[in-house]
Amino acid sequence: MNDEEKPKKKILVLGNYGVGKTSLIKQCINEDFDDQYLTTLGTNIALKDISIRFGGEKADVDVELELWDIAGNKTIADVKREFYKDANGAIIVADLSKEKSVDECENWIKATYQIIDKIPFIFVGNKYDLISKEDIDMEKIQALASKYNTHFILTSAKFGDNSNEAFHEIAERVS
Repeated sequence: MNDEEKPKKKILVLGNYGVGKTSLIKQCINEDFDDQYLTTLGTNIALKDISIRFGGEKADVDVELELWDIAGNKTIADVKREFYKDANGAIIVADLSKEKSVDECENWIKATYQIIDKIPFIFVGNKYDLISKEDIDMEKIQALASKYNTHFILTSAKFGDNSNEAFHEIAERVS
């Protein structure tokens, strides 16, 4: 399939500052992790081609994800509406090493729903490599995912654990 025929899907990558949105994208695209933290200013856009199973068909379908890495250093209300224009889906990222970060996911989805009505999204719990599994409040996470009828994927951008799965999941939800 050539690029003209390949569907393009705009995906917002949202969450508080420092949760690992940029690192998650870099890991998925370049299989790379940078220990140095650089705050995203405004937005960065990256492209990722993904092959997914479409509607149970045997053949894979290629989808181009346009990943909008939205800065999390402003309050949710300050995020520019134009960044959300024509978005097909969202990934809401939490830092599992910060308990409040998971709670903030709900604020991000509510704010997103005020701008775009009910777009498909998934929750991603990043940095699970920084804490023990016993310290992850899976009941809270599962309740949040269930409330919004979506998935919650645990990832480690540092080691690449489940980062590709997160982007495949959102590609399937928006296609």
